[in-house]
Amino acid sequence: STNSDISDTIETAIDTEELSIVIDDSSAVLAGNTTYVDDDADSSWYNATQVKTIQEGVANSTAGDTVYVYNGTYYENVEVDKQLDLIGESRENVIVDGGGSNVVYVYGVSDVSIDTFTIMNGSYGIYMRSNSNNSITNCNVYDNNYGIYLRESLNNIITECNVHDNSRGFYIYRYSDNNNITNCDVYNNSGYGFYVYNGCDNNNITNCNIYNNANYGIYFRRATGSNIMDCDSYNNSWGIYLNDASNSDITNCNFYNNPGH
Repeated sequence: STNSDISDTIETAIDTEELSIVIDDSSAVLAGNTTYVDDDADSSWYNATQVKTIQEGVANSTAGDTVYVYNGTYYENVEVDKQLDLIGESRENVIVDGGGSNVVYVYGVSDVSIDTFTIMNGSYGIYMRSNSNNSITNCNVYDNNYGIYLRESLNNIITECNVHDNSRGFYIYRYSDNNNITNCDVYNNSGYGFYVYNGCDNNNITNCNIYNNANYGIYFRRATGSNIMDCDSYNNSWGIYLNDASNSDITNCNFYNNPGH
């Protein structure tokens, strides 16, 4: 929309007492543009805003835009260098295969949204570093060394994700504070389900199922002031382990069939 478009939606009524301005919200919001990604479209479909790879979609977008990814398998490593919304058509059918390297890497840029993807076969599935206020929603993250890795990453929201069959599920490290992880299933990881370590404070894990992890279901070390609420942790080697994790609360959780602790 242009400024003139918006001004056309403004009605003013002036009387002796007040100035009243009514704005039609649907016209006034300056939404970003959308770039579409399809790995197997007809060659005539492609142009600057209709591209073949997710990385092209990122490169062709500007901050505040959306990159919408159609169903397909994308063999690539995606580096996000600006504030974007990355949205997949369907979780099970938009597959990003990292080929053993980082699958999705977000470094030094905040307010990034990653929604509705399968992220697999990477060193790091989703790696957030030196940023804040990102969201990861409705993603399936598996067959990575680290599933979801946060380092110096603050105030993120991660919800409705399945993080499984990785070497490590969630790895929250080095001053990653105030993160909220909700409604996630974390299972069949060969190491930890959740590993929260080294100055990571005030993190919240809520309504998650953590099971069949070969090591700890939940491990907090040098991480204070966190809350674990309404979670089930079972069939892990250890259900939960807290070390130097003062002022942390565990509320309404079930821990069972964990032979270690």
